[in-house]
Amino acid sequence: MVKYFEIIDPLYPIINKREMYVEYEHFWSLSDEDRCKYEPDLLALQFVLYAYATQYLALQSPTESINTAEFYRGCLTY
Repeated sequence: MVKYFEIIDPLYPIINKREMYVEYEHFWSLSDEDRCKYEPDLLALQFVLYAYATQYLALQSPTESINTAEFYRGCLTY
Protein backbone atom coordinates (compact mmCIF):
# COMPACT_ATOMS: atom_id res chain seq x y z
CA MET A 1 0.00 0.00 0.00
CA VAL A 2 2.95 2.31 0.48
CA LYS A 3 3.52 2.49 -3.29
CA TYR A 4 -0.16 3.27 -3.86
CA PHE A 5 -0.04 6.23 -1.48
CA GLU A 6 3.32 7.41 -2.85
CA ILE A 7 2.42 7.28 -6.53
CA ILE A 8 -1.31 7.08 -7.19
CA ASP A 9 -2.89 8.87 -4.24
CA PRO A 10 -1.21 12.23 -4.96
CA LEU A 11 -2.85 12.17 -8.41
CA TYR A 12 -6.22 10.74 -7.33
CA PRO A 13 -6.69 11.34 -3.59
CA ILE A 14 -9.92 9.39 -3.11
CA ILE A 15 -8.98 7.21 -0.12
CA ASN A 16 -8.28 8.49 3.36
CA LYS A 17 -4.75 7.23 4.01
CA ARG A 18 -4.98 7.16 7.80
CA GLU A 19 -8.30 5.30 7.81
CA MET A 20 -7.06 2.80 5.23
CA TYR A 21 -3.99 1.98 7.32
CA VAL A 22 -6.19 1.56 10.41
CA GLU A 23 -8.39 -0.91 8.50
CA TYR A 24 -5.31 -2.68 7.10
CA GLU A 25 -3.79 -3.14 10.55
CA HIS A 26 -7.14 -4.23 11.96
CA PHE A 27 -7.59 -6.86 9.23
CA TRP A 28 -4.16 -8.41 9.80
CA SER A 29 -4.68 -8.47 13.58
CA LEU A 30 -7.76 -10.70 13.20
CA SER A 31 -7.74 -14.47 13.53
CA ASP A 32 -8.05 -16.49 10.31
CA GLU A 33 -11.68 -17.26 11.18
CA ASP A 34 -12.52 -13.58 11.69
CA ARG A 35 -10.75 -12.59 8.46
CA CYS A 36 -13.19 -14.84 6.60
CA LYS A 37 -16.03 -12.75 8.05
CA TYR A 38 -14.38 -9.39 7.29
CA GLU A 39 -16.29 -6.69 5.44
CA PRO A 40 -16.04 -7.67 1.73
CA ASP A 41 -15.97 -4.09 0.47
CA LEU A 42 -12.98 -3.17 2.61
CA LEU A 43 -11.14 -6.34 1.68
CA ALA A 44 -11.82 -5.68 -2.01
CA LEU A 45 -10.44 -2.17 -1.59
CA GLN A 46 -7.24 -3.59 -0.12
CA PHE A 47 -6.82 -5.88 -3.13
CA VAL A 48 -7.41 -2.97 -5.51
CA LEU A 49 -4.66 -1.00 -3.76
CA TYR A 50 -2.31 -4.00 -3.95
CA ALA A 51 -3.07 -4.45 -7.67
CA TYR A 52 -2.39 -0.79 -8.44
CA ALA A 53 0.75 -0.68 -6.32
CA THR A 54 2.32 -3.77 -7.91
CA GLN A 55 2.43 -1.90 -11.21
CA TYR A 56 5.10 0.33 -9.69
CA LEU A 57 7.35 -2.14 -7.87
CA ALA A 58 10.90 -1.81 -9.15
CA LEU A 59 11.86 -5.27 -7.87
CA GLN A 60 9.92 -7.05 -10.60
CA SER A 61 10.04 -7.15 -14.36
CA PRO A 62 7.11 -5.51 -16.18
CA THR A 63 5.63 -8.93 -16.91
CA GLU A 64 5.88 -9.97 -13.26
CA SER A 65 4.23 -6.72 -12.18
CA ILE A 66 1.33 -7.29 -14.55
CA ASN A 67 0.95 -10.90 -13.42
CA THR A 68 0.99 -9.87 -9.77
CA ALA A 69 -1.55 -7.13 -10.41
CA GLU A 70 -3.75 -9.62 -12.26
CA PHE A 71 -3.51 -11.98 -9.28
CA TYR A 72 -4.86 -9.33 -6.91
CA ARG A 73 -7.49 -8.22 -9.42
CA GLY A 74 -8.54 -11.85 -9.76
CA CYS A 75 -9.13 -12.05 -6.03
CA LEU A 76 -11.98 -9.60 -6.47
CA THR A 77 -14.03 -12.03 -8.54
CA TYR A 78 -14.74 -14.35 -5.61
